[in-house]
Amino acid sequence: PLDSLFSVPEAFAIVGAATVVAALASGWVLRRAERGTASPERQLGLLRLVPITRALDPATMEGLALRLERVNVDAGQQVIARGEVGDRFYIVERGVFGVRRGEGSLAELGPGDFFGEVALLLDEPRNATVTARTAGELWTLERADFIEAMTGTPQAHGLASGVDAERWLRHPGPDDSPQGR
Repeated sequence: PLDSLFSVPEAFAIVGAATVVAALASGWVLRRAERGTASPERQLGLLRLVPITRALDPATMEGLALRLERVNVDAGQQVIARGEVGDRFYIVERGVFGVRRGEGSLAELGPGDFFGEVALLLDEPRNATVTARTAGELWTLERADFIEAMTGTPQAHGLASGVDAERWLRHPGPDDSPQGR
């Protein structure tokens, strides 16, 4: 049917033009995608600072680096609240963040520190509230990605369990009973 509409030279010209257009369009899409995907070196550097992600194999670490999302926060902004469902893991790149449980201050976090892992690892509500004391920048990882990485290797799982225990021992609070977490 097409041969009745176009001569052979016209058909070749149309196919050639369509190929050029497709090549240009795919190149444009690839360039846009490359601009939107920063090199994960910055994120890999942050993940290497976090004790519970250091044991991950290189492929898993790079996969996590690509899944991290940057979040800017204002001074005074509450990042997580005690009692809410844990949906993300956080790494601090810039800023100072206060951690409190009830009226008591537990810790002050800065660049290279992390939070949110306890609720994810234990599948419990958040055990503390974290608020930005200064403007800052966080990198976050969704729960499913975090859990998949932490249960993927025995080394990572062991480190994750150890960090959880270490945090509870370092920062005991008046309501640290199992019912209070």
